[in-house]
Amino acid sequence: MARFKRQKSLIGGLFSSQNKKRFLLSVVGFLLAVFLGVWALYRKEIEEIRFSIYQKFILTTHAHGLKLENIFIRGREKVSQDQIFQALGVPLHGPMLLVDLEATHQRLSSLPWVKEATLERHWPDTLFITIEERLPFALWQHEKNLYLVDKDGVIIPEGNLSIYGTLPSITGANAPKYLPDLLEALSLFPSLKQRVVSATWIGNRRWNIHLENKITLLLPEKEVQKSLERFIKYETTHHLTTAAKKRIDLRIPQRIIVE
Repeated sequence: MARFKRQKSLIGGLFSSQNKKRFLLSVVGFLLAVFLGVWALYRKEIEEIRFSIYQKFILTTHAHGLKLENIFIRGREKVSQDQIFQALGVPLHGPMLLVDLEATHQRLSSLPWVKEATLERHWPDTLFITIEERLPFALWQHEKNLYLVDKDGVIIPEGNLSIYGTLPSITGANAPKYLPDLLEALSLFPSLKQRVVSATWIGNRRWNIHLENKITLLLPEKEVQKSLERFIKYETTHHLTTAAKKRIDLRIPQRIIVE
């Protein structure tokens, strides 16, 4: 009986908690090595089988009605249908499951005229695409070239600019980058904004705005809104642009210089 207990104690020691963990780790390591070896040896064949199963699955869903039958496009004017279909990557009547909304959104957003795009997939066969196009706002004259820009200061690649000749013009290096700030300030003074025909970004620091009666307003680097408030106040009471011959300097706080 004592001998049996000693044998049982010996066996228990061999299969202690620590030894069990080592044994299990050895088994797991062995199985992992076998799996990686098989994968490395038959990787190409496994990939081909996986791709074949995937293709059959797509074809089966397509045969049972999951196909792109209807595409509704809203908001498109400058963007062509061909550009949209190329961005979609799946032809009409193609498998619905192959429509990658995220990738299509990225491709649409990269188009020059597209500001924002949204896509909605309605199962089993319909896709809605909504395009928000960029709105041309000004012509930027830089180094003897003209560029079309929107209100965000983004350049819109466009070959034929003749139809945009009535838009306001801006000049100066980096002018499109700072155009949104100027528009934000002018938006508070609609009557003045309507009179602006062009603007010049000066020394990469501040704006001059040119009015329809050929009077130039020299704006400060900072506190543009306050300077415009001061101008509107005295324009209403003293008709500054009528009295001025060339320009009105608003760069000095609490002062207006009429020339």
